[in-house]
Amino acid sequence: MIILNASNTDQVASASTLEVLLGEPSRRMMIFSGIARPETRVNNDEETYGNEVIVKLGPVVSHLESAVAEVGLASISNDETAFTFSLTNARVEVEPATGHLQLRVAIELRGEDTWLHRFSYQVVAHVVKAAARISGTIRLPHDILDARQFPAAEVASWFRVTANRVDTVPAGGFSFEQLVPLAAARFGEVRHGDLDSFVDYTIDGCPFALPLRVTCDAGPTLQRAGATFVQVSGPRPVFLSNVEPEANGVDFAAARAVIR
Repeated sequence: MIILNASNTDQVASASTLEVLLGEPSRRMMIFSGIARPETRVNNDEETYGNEVIVKLGPVVSHLESAVAEVGLASISNDETAFTFSLTNARVEVEPATGHLQLRVAIELRGEDTWLHRFSYQVVAHVVKAAARISGTIRLPHDILDARQFPAAEVASWFRVTANRVDTVPAGGFSFEQLVPLAAARFGEVRHGDLDSFVDYTIDGCPFALPLRVTCDAGPTLQRAGATFVQVSGPRPVFLSNVEPEANGVDFAAARAVIR
């Protein structure tokens, strides 16, 4: 089996996607095209060898309603022997573990020093996109900063909440973690209690099948108030999939920064 990723230009050339909304926000028509580069070889003109090529198209979906796929030979070579080149079957499917949309193509080759370098594809699919989402609440004690004195829109501007990929970066024989922001939060309701204020947040469009670390950082207003944030509930890291596309209750609380 040969697995190619449409986001990698070394594996798929000229990959492109067109997405059209079909009434409801989650229902889409998606059109994909590209030139897959399996670079597969056989060296026997007496037997036909079969294999499968999977092209990972990219989007994560919760349901594939219908799809059509067309493939064609784009680049082949043979050392002047009897040969066979065939693309015998092509179908679009959803990978069960991750929800990624992918194209599966069955190929057959025969011949001495025979190569299937490239084939082209075009896919039209009607899908329901998965709502990958992380949500939670931020607690801000009034003794750090009393948010009741400010408009809700201003309060929301005090926070920076992001979902991050965690990369390990080597440095001088050691390594350290580097957070790469992938999606930022939008803020919802601001509520006030006797001792604390609470701000709801939601992060949409998070990637699947990737450990994510959610961080809450103080903006300039809260930095001047000496606030820092810690995660007090919810998974760490967060791991989303098409089976569990949402993580709720990833909550944070503010405390005063300790100066030593």
